[in-house]
Amino acid sequence: MEGQIVSARERWRLLRALLLSWITAILLVAGPSHARLNTWCVGGYDGDPPHSDNACARPAQALKHRRWHFHAYLTDGKKCYACYDEVDDSCESDFLEANPTWSMADPYDCARLGLHDNGSQVFGHVIDGTPVAPPPPPPAAVLSPAVDQVSPGPYTAGDQVEVVGVLRDDKGGTRRLSGGVFLVDDGKGGKTTVPGTVRADGAVVAKVPLPQSSSIKIEFRPTLPTLAPGESVKAPSSDPVQLQVEVCALRARIVSPGAGEALASGQAVTLRATLFDSAGKAPVQTPPGTSLTFSVQVQGEKQQSVAASATLEASWTPPPAPDPKTAILSAGGRAGDKIICPAETVQLTLSDLGLGFDTSGLPTTCYVGMRCAGLLRLQRPAPGAARHKVDTILGAAATEVVRFDKGKELGRGKPAADDKYTFDQTYTAVGVASWWVEVRGPSGVVSMRPHEIRIRLPLKLVLPPELDFGAVPAGSGWSDHCRKLDFSQSQAAEEHGWNLLLEGAEGCKGEPVLAYTGPTGRPSKRALKPEVSLDGLDPKDRSLYLCLDAPRCAGESAPNGVTVRVAPRTPQFASQATKVRLRWSVTPRAWYSCHAWWMIPTALALIAIFIAIGILRPASFPSAASIKVAGSDKGLRNAAALVLVECPGSSRGFYRDACVGLMDDGSVTGKTRNALVLLKAVRGGGLVLIGRGTLEMQDRKTRKWVAVEDLATGHVPASSTIYRIGSTWFRVDVG
Repeated sequence: MEGQIVSARERWRLLRALLLSWITAILLVAGPSHARLNTWCVGGYDGDPPHSDNACARPAQALKHRRWHFHAYLTDGKKCYACYDEVDDSCESDFLEANPTWSMADPYDCARLGLHDNGSQVFGHVIDGTPVAPPPPPPAAVLSPAVDQVSPGPYTAGDQVEVVGVLRDDKGGTRRLSGGVFLVDDGKGGKTTVPGTVRADGAVVAKVPLPQSSSIKIEFRPTLPTLAPGESVKAPSSDPVQLQVEVCALRARIVSPGAGEALASGQAVTLRATLFDSAGKAPVQTPPGTSLTFSVQVQGEKQQSVAASATLEASWTPPPAPDPKTAILSAGGRAGDKIICPAETVQLTLSDLGLGFDTSGLPTTCYVGMRCAGLLRLQRPAPGAARHKVDTILGAAATEVVRFDKGKELGRGKPAADDKYTFDQTYTAVGVASWWVEVRGPSGVVSMRPHEIRIRLPLKLVLPPELDFGAVPAGSGWSDHCRKLDFSQSQAAEEHGWNLLLEGAEGCKGEPVLAYTGPTGRPSKRALKPEVSLDGLDPKDRSLYLCLDAPRCAGESAPNGVTVRVAPRTPQFASQATKVRLRWSVTPRAWYSCHAWWMIPTALALIAIFIAIGILRPASFPSAASIKVAGSDKGLRNAAALVLVECPGSSRGFYRDACVGLMDDGSVTGKTRNALVLLKAVRGGGLVLIGRGTLEMQDRKTRKWVAVEDLATGHVPASSTIYRIGSTWFRVDVG
């Protein structure tokens, strides 16, 4: 009986193992196929490589494939084309073998040549060796630029907001773009342009720093692709998106789930946040009445808002994700009248199983003939049901992890205990590598999204040994004497950033500078010390321009050893840093020519000041000042008053105060040569009497005549005093 029981158990164990093997085999066979042979599309493109709108990426072609990606640029010797395949090497192994007159093309050479079909023309499209009939002409469509996504707020001045721009048709689909800019209006008349970069999905993204303004408008202006028949564009720019910039009193930081954590679809996860001060450094207690909202942006889906409880927690259920997706999480809100801004965003990984893939250790660019290595790490969910499920799958005896590159298997084996997997390749030609791993277990296949790596030619830096600015007259404009630092003999120089540093020029009065075109389109300059860092070169003009900012007066010759050090910023090629010798001589200027720039304006200014003082400084008679003149006391009482400003010659002159003379015939005139006494205006109002003769004045009390003692230096007349000189009596009224 016991033997029968054992036998039955053995039979059941064998049957169960057989069933499990069948299920695993079926699942593996049913898993996604990645290396579809002789499947490719070659077509035109818009824009300048490597960022372009490709005909083979448009929906009519792309929707026929699951893992459709750009592989390489090709040329028939006349034009350049973009080739797509299903993450394998069909563009090379199939298309080029079938078309021996074609060859691989460098994208930057294609950009320089500018010879290509437009982005709506498909040269050929083949699936599994069978040509695909050209799609029918697309229906008429109106394309509209739009700001598709904006980092969730609230916002404060100085924050960087990530914005995404797209070109959308009237059915909601998006077109791949080759570039675009964002126009930022601060509402105060200030406008800036922020260039965007093209994402892998063809959208344009940029980080916009928020200016100090209460209301900001952002528009997206794409680089428009070639339009197919029946297509039109609604407007060159999108409708503006308005952002309200406020003052952040607090910052909300996500504490759970953690950055990079893997989440399982359909399993609720608790979102938690905590509050910090406005700088995001010191934690603070949650104020009463706090209203916090979590913002969740799942890749390819609309942004969701999830309200938090009083404890700053909320429950959120990740959506289905057969292929792993990313989700961006942030939090913001209000606490009474206080604004709570996000401290930062947290990126998560979603998948149906909950298994994530950390690609931060993988390169994005590698070089022909050089080692290309990277580290991939599996991400397991946080402890719980999803974690238990992942642990069970990875711990199963039948589970394997398979590594791929361009659809070709690199190796397989049992899951690593530390969840880390290495890639180590060397490539012989430019193109695109696609690295990914698949976890094949009893419950199916989990595959990561391929991580694409640009395979480029290695840098070979070739620069001229020296730049000679020649004989430069002192005082020349800095942009008058420039020389080209030519990178055109170098290989792949346009693909790298550069550091430039002037060395050995201590004590020089002349200064070599880097010329560039500023935002306004005008020439500008940058000193080469301290070090200047450049992001790259113009692919169509692989040159930099150095100019000599000559001294104003002195002459000099460049000492031996003055160089500009040109160093690539790419670490793999740091050893190719090159020094270019700089030569110049400056011809001095004559002393008068050198200093004329300040002497002539100074002299003119002094002359102008002299003239102005001569005109404005002299004094005028008070408008009411007058004089009565007679030959006796009785005649003086009956005489009519003469207003001084109405007398001939009574106006002031150049550096001459107003002055009139009392003549012996009793007249008052500006001709003062034979005058008995002079009446001269003084600054501040009033006048004085001046003369050399004997002038008497009558004492008011005694009625006696006394001599005026200060006539020579200027006597200030009293309005009620009677004066006489000889037989002429007069009285002055200063008004």
